[in-house]
Amino acid sequence: DLEEKLRHAKEGLEELVEDRTKELRVSETRLFKLLEHSAADLKAMRRLNEIGGLCAKDGNDVEACLKEILSVGIEISGADKGNIQLTDEETGALRIAAQSGFESWFSDFFDLGSDANSACGVALKSKQRVVVENINESEIFAGKPSLSILREADVMAVQSLPLVSSTGAVLGIISTHFSNVHRPTEQELRLMDLLARQAADYLERKRVEKEREQLLEREHE
Repeated sequence: DLEEKLRHAKEGLEELVEDRTKELRVSETRLFKLLEHSAADLKAMRRLNEIGGLCAKDGNDVEACLKEILSVGIEISGADKGNIQLTDEETGALRIAAQSGFESWFSDFFDLGSDANSACGVALKSKQRVVVENINESEIFAGKPSLSILREADVMAVQSLPLVSSTGAVLGIISTHFSNVHRPTEQELRLMDLLARQAADYLERKRVEKEREQLLEREHE
């Protein structure tokens, strides 16, 4: 009987140790994921701070600033390609000001984009983020020429985010494109929001500076 009790006690102890080991492994996995997210957040925030410093220091080089903003957007969203379009002040249409990963025919097709047949066009009209996780299942592209253009450019998912000024005007759109079906995480969305805010503030400042220069020129005429 004593031997039987010892055997049961040993089995019970082994089960307890096994359960605790599993719990520890789950806890370790959660901790590692948390640390990974924290490290990714820290790296992303550092990049966002760098953008702010660059555009404040070399603000006159709009093209360089926009290219760097786009580079950071692609990096923090895990995208493969992307572009930034600016709103034409006279026509209200979107013109591509910076792009990465696309050939010229793609940019030519989506340049002056402002209709509802593209994610950027919808974002422009709605002033809201547009997330297309799978272009083949999106009403935006269904039956439209833009669908075949995206497929040919190896794009399966896209996110377009309006760059909105303090007065509510859409100054431009930043879009990130993915080669595979993609659902953005809350972390990606939050970081992209911060980047879009920085980009909008920069573009608004440049517009104000341009208007001020024009006023001064008129005064001296």
